[in-house]
Amino acid sequence: MKTAQLKEKRRQWDATPDWYKNTMVHERSGEVKDIREGEAIDKRLEAAVKFKDEGNEFYSNGKLDKAVDSYVKSVALFRLWRRKDDNQEIWFERGDEQLTQPERQKAEKVLVTCFTNIAQVFVKKKKWYEASYACTQALELDPDHVKALYRRALARVAEDTSTTLELAVKDLRHAAKVDPDDIEIREALRKYGTEMREQRTKDEKIYGGMFSKGELYTQAEQERIKAPQKSVKSQDPIMDMPDEEFKKHAKMAGIDLDDPNTRKVLEKKVKDQRDKDLKDKAGAMGINLDDPEVKKVLELLEKQHELEELKKKLGPTPAWKQWMLWALDTSRPVNLQRILYFLIFLNVAYKIYRMYSQTGFGAQQAFKRDESEEWGASVWDSSNDEL
Repeated sequence: MKTAQLKEKRRQWDATPDWYKNTMVHERSGEVKDIREGEAIDKRLEAAVKFKDEGNEFYSNGKLDKAVDSYVKSVALFRLWRRKDDNQEIWFERGDEQLTQPERQKAEKVLVTCFTNIAQVFVKKKKWYEASYACTQALELDPDHVKALYRRALARVAEDTSTTLELAVKDLRHAAKVDPDDIEIREALRKYGTEMREQRTKDEKIYGGMFSKGELYTQAEQERIKAPQKSVKSQDPIMDMPDEEFKKHAKMAGIDLDDPNTRKVLEKKVKDQRDKDLKDKAGAMGINLDDPEVKKVLELLEKQHELEELKKKLGPTPAWKQWMLWALDTSRPVNLQRILYFLIFLNVAYKIYRMYSQTGFGAQQAFKRDESEEWGASVWDSSNDEL
């Protein structure tokens, strides 16, 4: 039992980002330790607010690492990782849970603010996992915190997987429900909700033919994908806001959507994660997507999908083009190319025949002419003998 508990603690420790692990530094020394052990709760609350305000000042001056350090000090007054002196056992302490209800409410208010501010720092630094983790800590204390929901959604979108995209839209829907008048949240919900629906439709078109009987998607997922979507306009009257406006809001949050390097990295991560998601789902159904035969089928389905999309863009093919494509199709036993080769062969054969015929007839005439001349000469000689 104890071994299982230690493994679970170790798993939690491994999943914790470095900024939160740094609370252990304040366990053994420094002003945080002195305040924790020597001051009453009201003094601890005052110190927590002081560290939070210092973090805000550092953030305003662009000193992001120092801002995080100050926020972590504030958090460590109530929550921190600890280690026993005599062994390697570690555990996480939630000191705020031992407070009275009024004291706990004050402490949690400071904690939520510090967590959301830490998330903002990491959004600006484009460290998405750290930002998402900080938001999750805030939402454990206040599930309806709009800023935490919005910043976690931005971080999840930037992680660029189909799963995190859906989770991001879920966060944005929750945030929009809590604060329906927030323009940034509504615009983000419009943009990423559309992306999510497009991805679902694309997955259905590409893989639906092969896995349409529940081999890749569950029945519930198939029904959700095939269900008619409500129009964006009916859901949100400001959904038609241009993408440039959204890019401006994202840039304010520290995300440059026009950066080609960022897009390149995100596109690669999207592809890699989608491949992984498909492999996981298919593997659970007993389908090996690394099998060469399965890969060939998937490639063929994707090419067919691309061809269908191209045909839609080009529109209907004119009759003369269809005839030309049919005539030039080399896979057919009789096609225009083979007919042309056959006609060329006949033409060459005919010319050879004509050449041979003309050459042979001239030689025959010459032979007859020579024979006639010899006969005439012999007759002339004979007549001379007689004379």
